[in-house]
Order: sequence, then structure tokens, then C-alpha cells
Amino acid sequence: MRRRPRDGFAMVAVLLVLLALLVLCTPFLVTVQNADKSSSRIADRATTRIALDSATRHARGFLAASHSDLDPDPYFDSVEEIDVTNRFADGFLDANDPNGVMWDVDVTDESARICLNSAPPQMIANLLGQVARLTGPIDEKATELVVNSTAGFDPEGFVWVDRELMGYLELSGSGFGKLQRGLAATEGEGEVCGPQRPSPHAQGSFVIDQRAWAIARWRVATSGRDPRRFDSTEQLAEAATLSMTGSLGD
Repeated sequence: MRRRPRDGFAMVAVLLVLLALLVLCTPFLVTVQNADKSSSRIADRATTRIALDSATRHARGFLAASHSDLDPDPYFDSVEEIDVTNRFADGFLDANDPNGVMWDVDVTDESARICLNSAPPQMIANLLGQVARLTGPIDEKATELVVNSTAGFDPEGFVWVDRELMGYLELSGSGFGKLQRGLAATEGEGEVCGPQRPSPHAQGSFVIDQRAWAIARWRVATSGRDPRRFDSTEQLAEAATLSMTGSLGD
């Protein structure tokens, strides 16, 4: 039997209708999917914001105990006083739950940090504990320095007292012995720069380890017009070559 020309038209019409429905529904399905993702992101951001706010409030509440009105030792803070953790009592909050919200706190004492590219040798000496004070006056012939403390100094080394550079071969809890006075002093009268010849020093004069000057000397030991800069703390090892003992110490 001869097929009529309209055979199969219904199938084509159905396919066109389904195609039209697909075209019409696709944007809606995509919109629903995007809305679902957007809702998840909003919920995640809200959860993160609340967690970070909790961490901040927890850290501030812990550090508030070091306020001078509350701190039993208001003139200094130990490491324990600024060591904020995310550990709480069992059953209260688990900030390390891998299946929940996790957060931690990192606290840095900014007031204890210094800029090595601008700190003077005196500050470096204070930080390293390489400074003492004479407990009595000495004259230009003295072979011993009696100081308030020798903690932080090596058994043998070099120190500055005012503008005089000295070497010592003995170290006790209260002084430096077997002094070598006036090291690297220039000869002649009226010298105003560089190490000076042996001279009297008053009670209370500072005794500073020569190593404290090595960091500053490294910065100016350059052929350029401007001082060099430390790019990392590891670079400090280069300054050891400018220490008269060949080391900056522990």
C-alpha cells in the first residue's frame, strides 16, 4: 500500500514539542542548580564568619587577662600569657572536629618584634642579653671589669666600654678578667673616630658585647651609597663574619 505523505508527522511534532520543553526547562533547571550552590556558599560564608568571630572573641577574652588591671605581673608577659589555643573542655566546643567547623588562633606579640634594618646595636645587645654595667669606676690601667652580671657573654670575647674596645680572657659571674685594653685604637692625639686608647670609665658605664655591632656593621659594609637590608632572619648568619669572635652566639 502506498504511504501517505503525512506518515511520521506526529513523531516529528512530538520531538519538536519535547525539544521546546527542553529549551524552556533548561534555564529553570540551571537557575535552580545555581540557587542551590549560591545558598550553600552563603551558608558556608555565614558559618565561617561566625567561627572567625568566635575565634577573635576567644583570643581577645584570653589576652584581656594580661591587662595591667588584671595581670598579677603587669610589667612583663610570659609566653604562657599570650599562648592562645583552640582547646576547650570536653562537651563544650570542638574546634578541631574534621566533620564540623574547624578553626585555630595564632597570636603574635608585635611589641616584641624589631626591625633588623633599623635597630641600633644597643637594642640588639639588650635583646641578646649581651650588656652589663660597671659596678665601680676603673682607670686606664685596670685589668678587670666588675659588672652587675655577665650572663649572655662568652667565656672569652670582646666588649665595648664607652668608646674603648677591650678583649677579655676570663669570665666570672661578676666580671671580666685578663683584659686587653685599647684594641684597634689609632695612634696620636685628638682622634675623634674609631676605637679609643685606654681611658678611665665611670661607675654605671655600659659594657656591650662586640657581637651586637656585627649586625649593624653588615648593613654598612657595602660599596653602595645606601645600607644593605636583611631580607630574612636566615641572612643574619652572614653578619657572623663581622664578629671578632667569628660567631654571633647561640
